[in-house]
Amino acid sequence: MKHVLVIYEGAADVASDELEGSTPLQLARSVHATTLVERGVAGCLYWAPEDRITRTEGALATLLGVSPGEAKLLRRGPVEAAGVAKPGATWTYAYRGNFVTTDGPYVRESRVSGLSLDETTWLADAVSASVTDLPVHLAVVAEGRVSVMFEGMVGSIEPGEFPKPGTPVASTGGDQKNDRRRVMAKSAETLVGTSLNEIRVDLGENPANQLWLWAGGPPVSLGTPLGGTGMKTAMVTNSPLARGMATLCGMDLLELGDIWADVSVPEVIDSAVLQKCLARHDLTVVYVEAPLEGGSHGTVVEKVKALDRLDIHVLGRVYELAMNTPDVRVMVAALPPDGTWMEQTPVLLSGSGVAKDSVFRFDEVVCGDGALSRLPAHRCLVRLAGE
Repeated sequence: MKHVLVIYEGAADVASDELEGSTPLQLARSVHATTLVERGVAGCLYWAPEDRITRTEGALATLLGVSPGEAKLLRRGPVEAAGVAKPGATWTYAYRGNFVTTDGPYVRESRVSGLSLDETTWLADAVSASVTDLPVHLAVVAEGRVSVMFEGMVGSIEPGEFPKPGTPVASTGGDQKNDRRRVMAKSAETLVGTSLNEIRVDLGENPANQLWLWAGGPPVSLGTPLGGTGMKTAMVTNSPLARGMATLCGMDLLELGDIWADVSVPEVIDSAVLQKCLARHDLTVVYVEAPLEGGSHGTVVEKVKALDRLDIHVLGRVYELAMNTPDVRVMVAALPPDGTWMEQTPVLLSGSGVAKDSVFRFDEVVCGDGALSRLPAHRCLVRLAGE
C-alpha cells in the first residue's frame, strides 16, 4: 500500500464578512478535492485546547506523528536550520532571518517581495561580512529568507517575534549584550544605501534595509517522528520549514517547484518524478507553503484563487497518479495561518479500502459531518495507514 499526505499551509480559515460569511475553502471550486472526498470520507482534525498549537512548525510536526506536547515547543529557526546546516556543523542557537523593509521607526514589509535567490545571497554575504566579530553563520533558505546560526551567544538570549508591519524598529537597537540585536543593528547599517536597494527604490520596489531575526531556539531532535511507523518516507515541498522537518524526521527530500510563480502554468514536480517517488516510498508527504509569510495567501479573495491554483496544479497531479496507481490512499489536510488556533480543521481520506461517507465538499463546515469527525491531529498518519 502507498500513502500520500497533502498538507496545505494556511488553507483553513474562519468565516469572513468580505466573503458574506463564508470561508475561502467554501468558495473555492476545489475540483480534485471534491472528487476525492466524494469517493472517500471526510472529517476534521481535532486540535486539543490543552495543547493549543498555534505555530505552523508545531502543526506540521503533529501531523507527522510527533506528540503534541513536543510539537508545540518547536521553533521555526532551529527547524529550518536543521535543513541547511552543513554535516558536522555545530551551533547552539538558530533564528529565521527575514530581509524586511523598514520605514522610519517601523517595519513596513515583513519579508521583502520580489527578491531573487541571487539577490538574497548577495544581501546575506554583505551582512555576514559586517559581523565577522561574532560566531554566526548565515545560510540562504529561500528568496528573502536566511537561517542564522550562532555557535555561541553572549548576554541575554531572546527568541524574537515575527516582524509584522508596524513593529517598532527601536526594539532592534544595537545592544552590545544581545547578539541577536547586534546582528540586526549591523545589518541595518550595512544595507542602507546599497546599490541593490537604490535600484529597487528607483524601480518603485521596497528596499531590503534590515535583516530581522525571529523564531529562535536551540537545536532540536524529535522523539518518535512519523509515529514510529518505520515507513520509508519522502517530503515534496517548496517550504524551508518542511525541508528542515523532513531532515529531523529522516525523510528523503524532493523539490515541489514554484507553485506561486507569476505564470498561468507553474513548473512543479514532474509527474514522472512524482510517480517514482510514490514507487520508492511507503509515504509521500506533499507540503505546500503559502505564497506569503506565516501561511498567508493575501486577501480573502486572493486566497480563494490561490486555493484553486493548489487544487489544479498540485492536488490535480496527485489525483492523476492516485487514479493510475493500484493500492494508494490519499489524505488532504488544511492548516490555519501561523498564529491562529482552530480546534478543528478539515481533512479528507480517499483511495484503496476507504468506505465512502455522505460528505461532498472539502471545507471547514461540511467536513464536520464526515466519518472522520474529530480525528486527533497527531493520529492522522495512523488513520492514513488504515489503523
